Amino acid sequence: MEMPRLAKRAARDAGISLMVHIGDTEKRYDPKVIHPLLALLEPGDILTHYFTPNPGGVLDGNGKLVPEAREAVDRGVWFDTAHGRMNFSFDVGRRCIDQGLMPHCISTDLTVPGRLNTVHSMTEIMTRFLGLGFTLPQVVTMSTSNPAKAIGAQARLGSLAVGRQADISVLNLEEGDWVVYDILGSGLRVNRAFTPT
Repeated sequence: MEMPRLAKRAARDAGISLMVHIGDTEKRYDPKVIHPLLALLEPGDILTHYFTPNPGGVLDGNGKLVPEAREAVDRGVWFDTAHGRMNFSFDVGRRCIDQGLMPHCISTDLTVPGRLNTVHSMTEIMTRFLGLGFTLPQVVTMSTSNPAKAIGAQARLGSLAVGRQADISVLNLEEGDWVVYDILGSGLRVNRAFTPT
């Protein structure tokens, strides 16, 4: 637990938020490491990979949220899903959502191995959240303005407002029949998908 404390102190000294990756993909740590880690996070810090099926996630052995997760949200910690290569499960996501722990941000955390094996674009990630039951406005907000707020850049990113810098993607919302997969190979049938124009 010393490393997270040192990282938190460094972030505090630098005047920046701390972003913490959870999900022990190599199963090296006690899964209960999440308890003191979540307690360490302050308003504006970001917890990423919280849909992870790996040890050290926000669910206990019975699939229930650890109390520190809800306490962290109440304190103003941002929760990001970040699919990544090995940290996104539909089952974990549904359990978190069903227990009221909604994502603030949707991101990809794409790496070269991740692009080759699990997910290829942000549009795929956004489509997964439509399949999980989120509305179009919720998915767009979790992919644009909320991440800008989480990194403290809402004054210049995440909006098309006059005077703001913007990278614009124009997407289509297609009707059809597709299956998207999580890192465990579990499929989720979707009838709407984001596609680039």
